[in-house]
Amino acid sequence: MILFLFSTILIAQEDSTDCPYFSVNASDTTDVSFSLVSSNIDALVSGVIANVVVEQVYVNSGDSIVDATYVFPMSSNAAVYGMEMQLNEKIIKAEIKRKDEAQTIFDTANQNGQAASLLEQHRPNVFQMSLANIEAGDTVSIKMNYTELLIPEKGKYQFVFPTIVGPRYTYQGENWVSQSAIDSLNTAATELNINLKINASTPLLAECKSHNIPIDYQGNSANMYLSTSPEKDFIVDYSLDGNQIETGILLYEEDEENFFLSMIHPSKPNVGYDIPQREYVFIMDVSGSMSGTPLETSKHLINLLLEDLNQSDRFNILFFAGGSSVLSPNSLAATTDNLNLATEFIENINAGGGTNLLPALEKALDMNGTEDFARTFVILTDGLVTVEKEAYNLIRSNLNNANFFSFGIGSSVNRFIIDGIAYVGEGEAFVATNDSDANQIAQNFKEYIDRPVLTNIEAIFEGIDVYDIEPLTIPDVFAERPIIIYGKYDKPAEGTLELNGEYGSGFVSEIL
Repeated sequence: MILFLFSTILIAQEDSTDCPYFSVNASDTTDVSFSLVSSNIDALVSGVIANVVVEQVYVNSGDSIVDATYVFPMSSNAAVYGMEMQLNEKIIKAEIKRKDEAQTIFDTANQNGQAASLLEQHRPNVFQMSLANIEAGDTVSIKMNYTELLIPEKGKYQFVFPTIVGPRYTYQGENWVSQSAIDSLNTAATELNINLKINASTPLLAECKSHNIPIDYQGNSANMYLSTSPEKDFIVDYSLDGNQIETGILLYEEDEENFFLSMIHPSKPNVGYDIPQREYVFIMDVSGSMSGTPLETSKHLINLLLEDLNQSDRFNILFFAGGSSVLSPNSLAATTDNLNLATEFIENINAGGGTNLLPALEKALDMNGTEDFARTFVILTDGLVTVEKEAYNLIRSNLNNANFFSFGIGSSVNRFIIDGIAYVGEGEAFVATNDSDANQIAQNFKEYIDRPVLTNIEAIFEGIDVYDIEPLTIPDVFAERPIIIYGKYDKPAEGTLELNGEYGSGFVSEIL
């Protein structure tokens, strides 16, 4: 009988070590020869989603039955969704168990002399594979599947396959860190083969930052192959290489369901943009919990944000506590007089009352926007409320009405709602604990939102049945951020996706 399990056992740390090492135990040590022969990585990046298959091959070429433990790295954002073990000619699918149950089953199998495997996650980026009762002459292959969402920074994506678990210092007695070169086999000479293919919906430019390898471009795809040993991480940067707004679509079909992913990507960061006119609505928390330093920090920050407005922009401010009030019934032009009016009004605001965030968001959404202006909501609050879910749902259903950015203010911020607003609002979260943070955060915000390049976006599907589409409504495309539209479809994939949007001097429409 063969057992194969994996769990996410999160244990914790004790002295320093050099990893990865492969530790082998056997009752008869006279002829022990067990090793990790190779690691084969097959990675497919579709747009912004990486799907990676990792196959590790172990061989017991000695005369003894052995147990073995191998600590190895993986991406910190990896979501493992499948595993199997092949022992000689037999294939065994993984079972997912609770960590304590998985460990008990593995220990029992080991005591009973059964071949077994257990995968444990010690850290988001550190895994341990344990093998039990591998007989002489056996070849064991472990195959893992994981996915990872790649997030661009300043228009550049990065795929990383880590190969080294660096030395760790620990004081809590974690077993996985106590391996050393004395009782382990160094895996530096192990064969590591990496096959990476990047499929983009638009032209791309890739560069391997870690190794000198050729890149084979085929249309909107880049292919790389590397055969090496696990001595340093494999790192590839890539960017979409268009000089204009690019759109594209990728399809993926499985036995039970079919998936699509469409991307709207801005042009290169150094390409000029015809920027749409912009309107900012600042939603400022002036409730009792903001008294003192948080309110002063918020005032300082909002004044900095107002100073960064262009004369062609428009703005308004909504103040909320137990109730809410606005600076003006309609947005104001960002003239010197209007900015001075806003600054004076802000300085006279005092904190007090409850934190009715949800009614404030609803009121802001009900306010008339300025026609043909890209609208952005900037929410400044400590987030000390209990309406996270309701706020998320409201924002998700209004992404085509405004962009949402959140600023956490104070030293005790409810980061769950601050991060959540940015996540569901397809924006960015910022936290200012005091006045000294405000200047840098205001600059970071300005760099991020300074170039909205496509607004009022809609997706129209014709001739194809689609469902489970995300996001429900589509936010603006900024120079620093692409927009991903994904979902499922019914065969056949013979219809079209029409993407429409507005930019500074006109209207753009493309059929995919």
